[in-house]
Amino acid sequence: MTYFTKINPDGSQSTGTYHPELAEASIGCLKRDLKQLRRTKGKGFVRRPYSDLNEAEIIALNPASPPADLIVAVGVCPIVVGDTNARIPMTQQQVQEAINNHGFVDCWSRKGFA
Repeated sequence: MTYFTKINPDGSQSTGTYHPELAEASIGCLKRDLKQLRRTKGKGFVRRPYSDLNEAEIIALNPASPPADLIVAVGVCPIVVGDTNARIPMTQQQVQEAINNHGFVDCWSRKGFA
């Protein structure tokens, strides 16, 4: 089993375990995101969900997340640079807001990045 730590909206933390299949997909997302964070020099970015890893469906398993069909993007923020990051599911409306108002690098509208 793989352990994870979740930071809740109120700032508290909770831990849990992933099933091996979910852990493998999550680690795949982490590795790809860390590579992209190096390209953006540590700046947060917005990207499309990794369809080959069924990322939207995995994120939607969390009851606090939007349904998988509404997740059109994932915001990635460095927490510990070079080690870990946070993935934030986003709806269409949240994508433009994140890019325009919060300074995320736009990897979402680029073709070929997914």
